[in-house]
Amino acid sequence: MPRLETKRYRCSAFGRPCDFPALSAERQPHRLKSTIADYEGLFIDYGYRETSYPYTQQNDYTDEAERDVPVAVLENELLYAEFLPTLGGRLWRLFDKKRQRDVLYTNDVIRFRNLSVRNAWFSGGVEWNCGVIGHSPFTCSQMYCAAVTGKNGEDVLRFYEFERVRGIYYQMDFWLEKDRLMVAVRIENPNEQVVPMYWWSLISARAIRNAPKKFCFPTAACSFWITVRATECWIRFIEASAKRCTARRTRRSPCPSSLTLS
Repeated sequence: MPRLETKRYRCSAFGRPCDFPALSAERQPHRLKSTIADYEGLFIDYGYRETSYPYTQQNDYTDEAERDVPVAVLENELLYAEFLPTLGGRLWRLFDKKRQRDVLYTNDVIRFRNLSVRNAWFSGGVEWNCGVIGHSPFTCSQMYCAAVTGKNGEDVLRFYEFERVRGIYYQMDFWLEKDRLMVAVRIENPNEQVVPMYWWSLISARAIRNAPKKFCFPTAACSFWITVRATECWIRFIEASAKRCTARRTRRSPCPSSLTLS
């Protein structure tokens, strides 16, 4: 079963909450030449947002210090997976017990810096971004978290939220299958109209100083498919195992309308 614990990490902390969103931003016109077809150009800047409204800014934070950080854990005899429910459901650590090594890069600190839609962002692990272009409004915010039972009886860790810009619900389900961490993402649009939709997962990997850097993502090794139904959009996109960590991301596309949240 997923379990909740508290870990001691060097972590930034928020100060006084901001009362305002970012209300405007400089927008530069596209100046680069492109070879895309005319119809593809129709989608340039589709769904682009110039402000973080209705989300307020998270721009008052301290330097890192030793603090208690809540974590959610999935674990079996082969893998240890650690998530940060108060920081966007970030997959913070994935440890291969057989080889005694980390699959992902886990930063030494959780250090907030201005890189997100709402300002505060931190590096490391795997982050999940939904709704608007850029790092999610929930990057440094708490998400709802629950332990549920999957269709095949597996223990599932679920994060879910309502994204207010697009007016959609989304959830992320995680479970272990032997030496694999499985992830399923569901996005549901309860509106009558089509809304712009964007999904981006960002994976951190350790880079060795002065060594050649090459990242290969063979399509045959990826567990990736999208199913669009009348009431929901399912995205299954990542397979992380003790032997490899592979991922692909979706291109921006409209999310179909639906009537109910199941």
